[in-house]
Amino acid sequence: MPNPPRQRDAPPEIIGDTHGFRWSIVLKTGSNHKNTQ
Repeated sequence: MPNPPRQRDAPPEIIGDTHGFRWSIVLKTGSNHKNTQ
């Protein structure tokens, strides 16, 4: 499967599980989540 452009910056819970949809939510509402990594 193709990897999203920022998969390594995305939190582990969204990787491999509808990452496109949830990653959009993270960018819009939960930027702090990727900073916690």
